[in-house]
Amino acid sequence: ERLGELRRLFDTDDFHRAVDALAGAQRAVTFGVGLSATSARYLATRLVRIGFAARHADAMGFALADHLVGLLPGESLVIIAPGRPTVEVDTLVDEADARGIPVV
Repeated sequence: ERLGELRRLFDTDDFHRAVDALAGAQRAVTFGVGLSATSARYLATRLVRIGFAARHADAMGFALADHLVGLLPGESLVIIAPGRPTVEVDTLVDEADARGIPVV
């Protein structure tokens, strides 16, 4: 049943765009909110272990500005977040869009 649900929801075009965004980046920046931060941090760790430049950003509130300053062209941003919107996620997406940085 779960595999059927995955097949129904999985969009191969979105998957290919995400892979292309990461493959074309000089470095990946991962960001997670709450419990999702663990998954985002683990993704950055795994990418580094396979030889891909990556870093994790996990700051909230005013401290997020320090991570925004370091968001550079040539990077891709991977956000793992719960279904509820957050100011931090909205801010990251807006900054990435303004800088031409792809968001996964």
